[in-house]
Amino acid sequence: MQNDRVAEKLVQAVPEDVGMSSQRIDLVKKRAQDWVNDGTTPALVLLAARRGKVVLHEAFGKTGPGSDAAKLDVSAIFPLASISKVIAATAIMMLVDDGLLGLNRPVQDYLPEFIGERKQEVMVHHLLTHTSGLVDKDIVAHQEQNRGKVSIPPAESNEHPQLHEWLWLRFDAPLSSAPGERMSYSGAGGYTLLT
Repeated sequence: MQNDRVAEKLVQAVPEDVGMSSQRIDLVKKRAQDWVNDGTTPALVLLAARRGKVVLHEAFGKTGPGSDAAKLDVSAIFPLASISKVIAATAIMMLVDDGLLGLNRPVQDYLPEFIGERKQEVMVHHLLTHTSGLVDKDIVAHQEQNRGKVSIPPAESNEHPQLHEWLWLRFDAPLSSAPGERMSYSGAGGYTLLT
């Protein structure tokens, strides 16, 4: 099924143009600056949009802990780590909804490099529910054993080079338990989903 959704380009606007309050947006900016000032967070970037119009896009804090660190810019990239799993899961469910991905299909149908004993039994839903049998500490240890031994193809232009390397060093990592046997939080399973 073809996806008919089209991304719109967001444009700048004043809050009142989209039924929002400039006073409340100013309060949000003040709170963000207060959080940086009191050490609640070292830095953050805020973006608020409504009806396709951006009413706030500002950075607060610095790029690092040193006193000489540069002021943070709105284009800063933050490592989102586990919070990205919610976004990945939502995107995956959109693909399921569009008929492009099956939750009960083997991961190998979509990622043939995902190999090893019983890996053909790992379904997409196992990665989403942390029941794949992948355990992070075991996968990281396997990754380090593979370093320098695995031939890694060049990353595509749309792939993050470090993530690309990690995946190739981890694709053949052994399972610690049979798929579906137990739940064990796995960041590595999330990386696999993002591939």
